[in-house]
Amino acid sequence: QLLDAQYHDLHWRVEAKILGERVRYTLPLIENYAPLASVGVLLMAKVLGANLQQCTSEYPSYQNFESSGNLYEIELTEGQFYLYDQSRRGEWFGFASMFELMSRLTPQKGGRKIVVLTEFINMEDNPDAPIDLEDMRPQFERAGADYLFSIHRFKEHSSIVPASTEWRLHGETYRDIQKSLISSIRPNDMVFVRGIEDARLDKLVDKLIAMGKSVRKIY
Repeated sequence: QLLDAQYHDLHWRVEAKILGERVRYTLPLIENYAPLASVGVLLMAKVLGANLQQCTSEYPSYQNFESSGNLYEIELTEGQFYLYDQSRRGEWFGFASMFELMSRLTPQKGGRKIVVLTEFINMEDNPDAPIDLEDMRPQFERAGADYLFSIHRFKEHSSIVPASTEWRLHGETYRDIQKSLISSIRPNDMVFVRGIEDARLDKLVDKLIAMGKSVRKIY
């Protein structure tokens, strides 16, 4: 049972009751589904006879599989920026989840939210899939993106780009936006990258990581 979850500074503080045992722990993830998902893991651990205190003590060092996406702190010559990498996870609900996440994050000291997007679903693989742009519109707006860079077939979603978001550049491939994006990044920015796998935004993520004097993989 999830008793409480408070988000603070790129982690969750979680309180849960697992088959009568109360536990408190820190979860180094930022997605809104993370606290409840962690409770399910602890429930299975308890059923299997594991020590929950020992289990929760290992959560702070948790690392995602690369295919699940990662969060990086990238050190520049002056300051740093954050990179949220979901470059190979281009499903509809994933974009909605990222917009919800963005709505909860506020860059510090004048940082901006920069988002890099493809179309919200692989249209070639799913030509008949329903696309409810009006449902996505308010979620995109609440995300509070300052700058948008896009590639591939994102222009087919252009009608829902918020008026408050500056659409800096669209290109056919990541190479078309790479130079402009890199030159736009400033200390304390948060860069969010999400796209269908065919667009190979992971190659762009590699270029962003290479900007760093040092890189800390938060998860």
